[in-house]
Amino acid sequence: MDRRTFLRGVAPVGAIAVAGCSGGESTETEASTDTQTATETATATPTSTVEETATATPTAEPDMTVTVAPGGSLRFDPETFTVAAGDTVQWAWESSGHNVTPGSAPSGSDWQGKTDDLYSSGTTYAHTFEVAGEYEYYCEPHRSSGMVGSFTVE
Repeated sequence: MDRRTFLRGVAPVGAIAVAGCSGGESTETEASTDTQTATETATATPTSTVEETATATPTAEPDMTVTVAPGGSLRFDPETFTVAAGDTVQWAWESSGHNVTPGSAPSGSDWQGKTDDLYSSGTTYAHTFEVAGEYEYYCEPHRSSGMVGSFTVE
């Protein structure tokens, strides 16, 4: 007997054996002629990320610009100044590794400085000051080296 003859004889017996193991009750089932259709899967829509801007109140031109670490020095230029209520002050980083941390501000002021990191050259931060009074600020890592400033809002 060759292999093909053997397989022709064994195949029906194997099919009957498998069919007999498939269940207790004998029922006839119709072959399904339904075709499966693809269903749409929801695709996650990317959410937009909100990034905080450095400018509290956008303006075309600041009323005062303070240079942070001019020429790599550990100071603000100017160190002291006066602005009117409603004026916008901009701090512009000329050297890296600095921040602007409020030391004192009048009651009711919403000024929080730019303290959450140390910033690189080219960074700018602006704030419009509405509350009159005396303000003091410093660079957190360089305060002991004299990197402090103050201003008056009239």
